[in-house]
Amino acid sequence: MTGTVPSNPATRAGTRRKSTLFCPACDHQSPVDGDWVIDAGVDTERYVCPDCGYTLTERPRPRSARPLSRLAQSSVDVWRTSLEAGVAGYVATWGYPMVAMAGAVRS
Repeated sequence: MTGTVPSNPATRAGTRRKSTLFCPACDHQSPVDGDWVIDAGVDTERYVCPDCGYTLTERPRPRSARPLSRLAQSSVDVWRTSLEAGVAGYVATWGYPMVAMAGAVRS
C-alpha cells in the first residue's frame, strides 16, 4: 500500500520552498514573499532582515512600480499615436507621403 504525497509543498514535513532567503548575519530564513522588510526606493527595492536589519539584496524595482517611468512611457505613446494619425491623415488627403514631397521641394 502506498501513501499519497500532499500536493501543497508547504505541507510536506522537512521541505523548504525553493524561493527561501537566508540572512547570513543571523540565520533568519523565510520565503521571498515572507516577513522580509522591503525598503522601496525610487529605482530599487532592498530586502532587509526583520530580526537584525541586515540588507540581503538590493534589486531594481519592476518597471510597473516606477511612476515616472510609466508617465514618460505614456507620454511617448500618446505622442507617437498622434504623429502616426497625422501622417496617415496627410497621406490619405494628398495621396503620397510627406518624405516624397520634401524631396520634390528640394529639386
